Amino acid sequence: MRRPNLPLFLAVAALAGGIIGFTIYAKENESPFAFGMSRPGVEFSEMDDDSQRNQGRRFACTPIDGGYRVCEVSTDGPPGKMRVAVDDAGRVIVLRMTISETSPRVADLTDKVRKQWNGVDGDGVLRTAATQQVIDWRTNDGRWSARMRLRSLSLGMEEMSIADERALGRLIQGDEKALPTAIELVRRGLISDTLLTAAERRAPGTMLRAADARSTGARQRSTAMRSLPRCAGNLVQVQDYTAPDELLGQHAAIVQQAVATAYGGRRIVVAEQPYLVDAADVGEAIAITPPTDDETGERVAFAITFTARADSSTAAVDRGERPRRCRAVADVIVARIDTSLRKVTEVRGGELEPDGWVTRARTLHFFVGDERRPLIASYESTYADSSWVGEVAWQATLTSDSLVALRRNPISFRKTSGGRTVGGRLLPDVGSGAPAGDADPFAGRIVIVLPLEDSDGSAPYPVMLPSAVNGTANGWTLLAMF
Repeated sequence: MRRPNLPLFLAVAALAGGIIGFTIYAKENESPFAFGMSRPGVEFSEMDDDSQRNQGRRFACTPIDGGYRVCEVSTDGPPGKMRVAVDDAGRVIVLRMTISETSPRVADLTDKVRKQWNGVDGDGVLRTAATQQVIDWRTNDGRWSARMRLRSLSLGMEEMSIADERALGRLIQGDEKALPTAIELVRRGLISDTLLTAAERRAPGTMLRAADARSTGARQRSTAMRSLPRCAGNLVQVQDYTAPDELLGQHAAIVQQAVATAYGGRRIVVAEQPYLVDAADVGEAIAITPPTDDETGERVAFAITFTARADSSTAAVDRGERPRRCRAVADVIVARIDTSLRKVTEVRGGELEPDGWVTRARTLHFFVGDERRPLIASYESTYADSSWVGEVAWQATLTSDSLVALRRNPISFRKTSGGRTVGGRLLPDVGSGAPAGDADPFAGRIVIVLPLEDSDGSAPYPVMLPSAVNGTANGWTLLAMF
């Protein structure tokens, strides 16, 4: 009888054991919740190859912090878009898919996926709100989760997501260097902002430091912009003008006195638009906010935008140029008045936004009921770097004496980089409460972005904003987050 080749037998056994072990390891590290061949835990390259093989297209990927990537692809069956987060090891940790079709086919598919996921060792709970149905699944060990959002029980799902909860937990529980990655995944709608809240609860200040890390370099650009001089005026000879009495109303005389003091004897006239002119009627086009007075009538304030300078700088942006020489500013002027004589006794002026390249004032009024008599100003500023251009709409609270910003809130923003535009209206998370006093109420807080109307219809998403620069919210640090 021939003896078996023991070394060969052991090698085969070891190989078999290795294959079995690897299979078990792979299954343990792949989500039991799947959509076709797609699931968290797998190598992204496998999903990418599968998409190419079945749909004739690959995922388009964008690198983010920490070596992670966000990848997306349009899908055919059913029609929609699949997005995934890929970690620094090349594994999928989150999958999210939106479905654009409503049909019996999608309803049937939804039913099949629900039955498959209900068979996983975990709990599924139907939560019904006024306008939506949401089903959540989670394995008993908490490692894997899935969610399905239904249009209705009869129309099928509109969105589904699957996540590796352990991998997401490592993002917020490990080194703070990983937190900017979590912030970016939240911003892109791939994970919930509850993870950010949990990280902040565990270690107060953590998320603010992470947000600041994402705005590295923004403070230097802010300082560099402040160092640029004001742009010179685009002067023209103004003819056929009239007095600005109708434009300036009851405060016309006071405004003209204040303008003469602030701008070296110049005055405002109106031709086809308002102009700030000298004694020889040479001047430049401006826009002026309606003059406003405080409760006592002892102060009158207005803001001036140098429109020709702003238009010239904006045209330079459109040509792809970036700020190197000067800033197109907007000024706030406050005149203190002797009410008995209706005469200006003091004039104070300052720039609305010293960090912006181009600033345009929109509205200005005194805040009623505050003994400090602050001014509320709304304006828009443009910021630009070598690779992007951004605009922020602001609402600022200014002291009427020194014109220092007590508070400055970003209301909306837009940023264009590489042909792609992002942005929207920012809303604070009112549930968390604003800091007391005059502190910047946005820094270190989660805000909700309501996307621009032309931003392809994406859903609102939360963002943690970085801390202030020079005591107030800053356009450079804000735009660095996007």
